[in-house]
Amino acid sequence: LSKWCHFESWIVGIQYLSYTLAGMPYMGVGRNISYDKSILNEDVFNNYNYLASGDDDLTVMQLSNSENTTICLIKDSFVSTQAPKTWKAYLKQKRRHYSTAHVYNKHHQFLLGLFSTSQVLFFCLILALALHGLWHILVLSYLFRLIALLPVVIKLKSRLSAKFSYLSLLFFDLLLAFHYIFFSLAVLIPQKKSW
Repeated sequence: LSKWCHFESWIVGIQYLSYTLAGMPYMGVGRNISYDKSILNEDVFNNYNYLASGDDDLTVMQLSNSENTTICLIKDSFVSTQAPKTWKAYLKQKRRHYSTAHVYNKHHQFLLGLFSTSQVLFFCLILALALHGLWHILVLSYLFRLIALLPVVIKLKSRLSAKFSYLSLLFFDLLLAFHYIFFSLAVLIPQKKSW
């Protein structure tokens, strides 16, 4: 569980840091955010009190733009957190996190949805190729994906101090597709709004 949380947090980090560098900041993690007082007022942090999670994300989305937001990748500035201790705690935490996705700007929702959809569709393609016995196309498709991903993974693994193994990447990459399917369905089930 701890290794999976580490990997999944790394993916989320890559996404929001990359979007910020591209001039489209949409979220941050509260313990890792620093604000300049000049952009804050008393009401900023109260706009999303009705939500059980995501006030840090939505505050960044509300206040940030390509001119006033940047990232810091100095390792001494990183703030760590403990992973949930049980799968039940993890599922509760992720459902709470995903419950605020509908409040994101539509273009962020679309782009993030595109990423998760492409992840799922790739492994659907792999499954379809396996079911039709097209093993050579399956292997070539997967090798092409790895060749495209590995240089980026190697660079970002180092930059963000990720500690997963390259072998576990193969498993976690597949698990990520199931993760997106599961939580896209799980957020449709009503739940109590609680911290």
